[in-house]
Amino acid sequence: MEKGNGEEYKILKVFTVTRSKYYEMKGCQMKKSFHCIQCGECCRNIGHIPELQAYHNGDGICRHLNPATNLCKIYHTRPMICNVDKAYDMMFSAYMGEYEYLKKNHEGCKRLWKIANQKNNPKP
Repeated sequence: MEKGNGEEYKILKVFTVTRSKYYEMKGCQMKKSFHCIQCGECCRNIGHIPELQAYHNGDGICRHLNPATNLCKIYHTRPMICNVDKAYDMMFSAYMGEYEYLKKNHEGCKRLWKIANQKNNPKP
């Protein structure tokens, strides 16, 4: 198989998931991470986050969000709270397990997607 072939990527992705499940079943600690799909919804809804008040202009949308790409213009120097993995290590690991934390973040994403979908597709 050639490098970069879609099939090869698929196989590697399956292996990663399988390896992760194996470690989970064996009770081993394996660092998990948050998988962002770069939809930008979290960056469009920072108005209620006290730590991020300085990052928006009163509209709740982060001024560092590139609306054309949904990418952060200050990604490598973004606030810690915007980095899900670092925020867990520095702020939340004392209060909850990593799986619970990642699950809560994913649930928050789903709520934001639902709100965005309702705004973009209003019912008649």
